Amino acid sequence: MTSKNKGSKKEPHKVKKILEIELLDSQKEHIDNEVISDEHVFVKKNLPEETTIIEEKEKTVEEFYSDKKLDKNEINKKLTEIYENDNGDMPDMQQFQKSTRNGFIRAFFVLIFSVIFFASMAWLGFFVIQPGVEFSEEDVILTISGTEDYIFGENNTYRIRYKNAQNVPLNNVVLEVRYPKGFVFVSSTLATKDDKHDSWDLGYLEGNGSGYIDVIGNIYGDLNSEQSFRVFLNYMPENFSSSFQKVANLKVENLDAIVNLDINLPEKIVEGLDTPIKVTISPNSDSVVKNIIVECVSDSFKLKSSEPKSEVDKDCYWLFEDFSATKEINLSGFFTKNDVDNKFTINVKSFADNASSTDEYIIASLEKEIVLSKVNTVFNLAINGTVNSFEMQPGENINASILIKNDGDTIFNDAKLKIILDAPAFNNKSILSWNNLEMGDNNADVVGQKISDEIRRGVIVFDKRYFANLQQIKPGDEIKIDFSLPIKGSEEVNLADYISSVIKVSGELSYNLNGKEEIISSNNLDIKLISDLKMSVEDEIAEDVEGNALYKVDWILTNSYHDLKNIEVSADIYGEVNIEESGFVVPAGKLVYDKEKKKLIWTIEQMPTSVDILAAHFDVSILKENPSQKNLTSKPVIKANDETLNQEIRVFGQEIILSK
Repeated sequence: MTSKNKGSKKEPHKVKKILEIELLDSQKEHIDNEVISDEHVFVKKNLPEETTIIEEKEKTVEEFYSDKKLDKNEINKKLTEIYENDNGDMPDMQQFQKSTRNGFIRAFFVLIFSVIFFASMAWLGFFVIQPGVEFSEEDVILTISGTEDYIFGENNTYRIRYKNAQNVPLNNVVLEVRYPKGFVFVSSTLATKDDKHDSWDLGYLEGNGSGYIDVIGNIYGDLNSEQSFRVFLNYMPENFSSSFQKVANLKVENLDAIVNLDINLPEKIVEGLDTPIKVTISPNSDSVVKNIIVECVSDSFKLKSSEPKSEVDKDCYWLFEDFSATKEINLSGFFTKNDVDNKFTINVKSFADNASSTDEYIIASLEKEIVLSKVNTVFNLAINGTVNSFEMQPGENINASILIKNDGDTIFNDAKLKIILDAPAFNNKSILSWNNLEMGDNNADVVGQKISDEIRRGVIVFDKRYFANLQQIKPGDEIKIDFSLPIKGSEEVNLADYISSVIKVSGELSYNLNGKEEIISSNNLDIKLISDLKMSVEDEIAEDVEGNALYKVDWILTNSYHDLKNIEVSADIYGEVNIEESGFVVPAGKLVYDKEKKKLIWTIEQMPTSVDILAAHFDVSILKENPSQKNLTSKPVIKANDETLNQEIRVFGQEIILSK
């Protein structure tokens, strides 16, 4: 039986099955072009438009017949057209076999192909077709490391690391360091650019390139003070026209004292009384410390003596160049009340050895709080009516007054009073005229002492031998002692020979209390010696051409102590007068008369000690007499700048009194 005959005798249910298959396939956009079987090959044929297949899958063959109103013969005809071979035969459906396909294997090969494809694309992206490389400042790395807690003067190494963690090279690379104040450069692993030893020319730094520089040096600084290294990396990235900078910092601090320090003070300190103080300094290690300075700091302490002696012209200051063993300083002085604070501090300092800097650094410090006890004693020193410092001219007198009063309930036995005067000296002779010391009915011992080539000390000592009341100062007793001492003038000495210009005056009262000697100090006064500039006024009375009284006046300036500058002499003129500037005679400076203000002004640029006298002359005509008028001029005011003291001074001349 041929395939065609078999197709014409298909049972109804088989036809129905075929129709259902065709109905499902009709909803697809296309039918497989080829259906592979073991015996037959089917060729797709397009149906005419009028043979549209029923869309609903669920319909039966009978419903299909009913809807389309087709008979069986027409249906068979259409199906035959679809499934017949090229030769017109129908295939044997019983022998039709579906081609077997393995979906898992196919998916596996698709996955393998995809992985290989994407891996190839990634390799091409990273290694063949690289994207453009961009510069990043964050990838330029700069650090500095080393000892942060250093010991004063020790040798340390600080490492500066730099890295270019990217592919972009860096050009014109320069490394700079700002050292701490107390750092002394010794060496570095790379030569510096110049003698400052603070910069290095690194030149070119390739991508992912790095390096380091070790800087070796000694550090000096105050104890417990913080300093910093500051490092700068300057560079220009490749293909850039501008420079960049990276900064790194390292803070260092001196926390370990290289010396031990101790201060021993009395438990009870009395205001104004001599107080012994012991200062002990010892090395804190076996290493030898050099250039040790010991300095006491206090606004209320006055040093009187010490062992060893303090440095010349520096109170409370000692220098030990080599310091390998314990040192003791025994000092004596007194404390006075201070409104700011009553603290006593010892600072131990040092400075860099063989360094250009002379800065001193505190390597140890100890502070003591001072609590002062009071004694019920009044002890005041007044000079020329003041208990404070003031100014005087050579040739004037020092008029001193000392007041002692016992306001307590204890007797002061065997009291002794000392007045100490340190004054300028030349050729071992004081500017004070000690031969003319006046003490009234009292007497005293006077002792001289050379302090330096420029200073000489004189001490006036009063005790019970000359002043009976000093044997016992009982509660309620009051003692007053006066004396007068002249300062030599230009008539006695050449004042220009005296370099110093200050007289220091102080008092000291000692007595026995409970079998122990106590000492009380008075207030201190400084007398500043200014130029001996003076002005004398001379006048002569005559008549002018109109018969009016004519005063011929001379102003005479003298000076022999300090050089002067910017001198101005001024005086007011009273009454109805006439002053002609044509009558002025002024060998130095300029003299003018202000008619509106009725004031005479004489100005002089300078008057050195080599020129010890200057004069000016002017005439004043009295146009109308005033019976109530007494003065022709006011007291002349002389202002000048004392070059030695670098300050303005002011003195006065004599007024002119009208003749009656």
